[in-house]
Amino acid sequence: MGETLAANLLKKKGLKVLRRNFVTHFGEIDILARDGQSLVIVEVKTKTSGWKGAAIEMITRTKQEKLILLAHELQMKYKTNNVRIDVVTVDEAADVPVVRYHKGVIEFNG
Repeated sequence: MGETLAANLLKKKGLKVLRRNFVTHFGEIDILARDGQSLVIVEVKTKTSGWKGAAIEMITRTKQEKLILLAHELQMKYKTNNVRIDVVTVDEAADVPVVRYHKGVIEFNG
């Protein structure tokens, strides 16, 4: 459900969802989207309870490194430097899920 909510939010923000659960040589991308000329890797993190912090805190250093590796892979595959890493968090602990978009939250040298 989290990825569906995330995809809907991205579409409302004007991004075009290209693929979901896109498997690459180095791992899986939850959502691959396009924002103008940029390819966007979107990591979706869903929390079903408020226990142990916010969903954005689930993006560990190890996860960031994996996403950066995936970004470099896309740069080489599509021969572009226009790759961005975004995160969408979904908090399902409330009666109505709260979906937040974190644009370019993970920086890398492209």
